[in-house]
Amino acid sequence: MALAQSNEEPAKELDVSARESWVDTSMDVRAGDSIQFSASGSLTIGQGRTAGPQGAPRGFRDLIKSYPVNEAGQGALIGRIGNSDAAVPFLIGASRQVQIPRAGRLFLGVNKANNDQPVGSFHVKLEFLSRDRKSTRLN
Repeated sequence: MALAQSNEEPAKELDVSARESWVDTSMDVRAGDSIQFSASGSLTIGQGRTAGPQGAPRGFRDLIKSYPVNEAGQGALIGRIGNSDAAVPFLIGASRQVQIPRAGRLFLGVNKANNDQPVGSFHVKLEFLSRDRKSTRLN
């Protein structure tokens, strides 16, 4: 049974460019919120390779690089809560429902190493499936 979308939070759509480190969604999330992500688009990640929001399989050369989400493919759509370098990123991919673990600002990005130069963008739709009403303050 699917949860109804919250009336107070309409769906939001935005583009995530591969050139930017992290894109601010302008959404403050609360611990316990449930968000459905869906993404489309593609990136050119070099050497004639392309990747969709799920990312490209990591090849031999990629295995020695450090990525924000090492278990995810190169160029995958990722997210994190908070703008601190200590914020733990997570895989979103093409479609994923995420239960938010803590309050903070939601950022989206691309799984890439510092020296990677992917080109392109993903179009992302975010919908609140449920919204925690207990906590309205950010920590």
